[in-house]
Amino acid sequence: MKAPLFDLNISDEAKVLSEIILADEQPKHCVRRLAYQSVGTNSMVPDHTAREFFVGDGFEIKNNVRVKKKFRQPVYSTAALHFFGMPAVFLLLTGVLIYYLVSGTVYDSNRLSAVLIIGFAALIALAGCISFTALWLRRNKLFDSKYTYLDDLFILFDDEGNPCCVCTDGKSARVLYKQTVYKIAENKIKTVTNPMRVYMEYLNLFPQSLLDMSAFVPDRKKHVLAAEPGTHPRSHISVVVNETDKRISLSANLSDGSQGCLNRVHKLLIDLDKDYSIQDTYSCMGNYYPYGITLASVRERGEGVYKELKNSLSKKSPVWNVLGGINFNGKI
Repeated sequence: MKAPLFDLNISDEAKVLSEIILADEQPKHCVRRLAYQSVGTNSMVPDHTAREFFVGDGFEIKNNVRVKKKFRQPVYSTAALHFFGMPAVFLLLTGVLIYYLVSGTVYDSNRLSAVLIIGFAALIALAGCISFTALWLRRNKLFDSKYTYLDDLFILFDDEGNPCCVCTDGKSARVLYKQTVYKIAENKIKTVTNPMRVYMEYLNLFPQSLLDMSAFVPDRKKHVLAAEPGTHPRSHISVVVNETDKRISLSANLSDGSQGCLNRVHKLLIDLDKDYSIQDTYSCMGNYYPYGITLASVRERGEGVYKELKNSLSKKSPVWNVLGGINFNGKI
């Protein structure tokens, strides 16, 4: 595996598995969902937690229904600060102030001391009110783990094996092919070739590209996308294999506290079956770093994907103008 702007630490077993994943040219139709993490957390999400974001009350949620989940560990520190820390400090200072007022000490002391005590208590009270109000307004995002339908993702391959990703949510669409992104909305096509934007779209729509990013976005050296090897010794991604009775998982995680050194990369988890076919891809990268995890579940694979794509788009969709210039061996 090679990724010039990353230091990839990869075991021999994971290397073989990565090559199998990147060599997979079977068309796929994925349904993508989005689950929110706690606001502002940069801690690495364990594999089992990433999966649990999309499971409710011990069973798999069907039909992409928005669900509530239990209180989550990553928000404990935030909740403690807003609900307990700030009010506790406020009450402590208020108690001190009342003591001085009742005992008359504040009148006997230096006037500046009294002003400072009162001002500090008022400042803490104001900060506590703002903090509590902000948390209350955002309580659903913090405490109710939700996932919702994001879009449909079609991953196709041209006659040379290059991936073509078509993402549609019913109102707009995006097509990622080689070094170009086509954004389609209101029957208009916007072409984007900026390496930074292309890099982000690969992380969003074809996350396995992280295993060999140089093969997909080679022109990145003029952009601060990630640390150059050697400049930040800790800026590397560890790729490991976890095998269970039901799945074989390849997990790419930032390690050694290096999340500040890599651009928009947090976690990649790919679950395969015993035949090494991709089943689910969990990713916290691209536009969804660091606040959201996406799950791309394969619903259809093989030649039937082309038919599903045709059925999902109108005959007059500008997407066909883009796909018409790509050779899919006559399948589109």
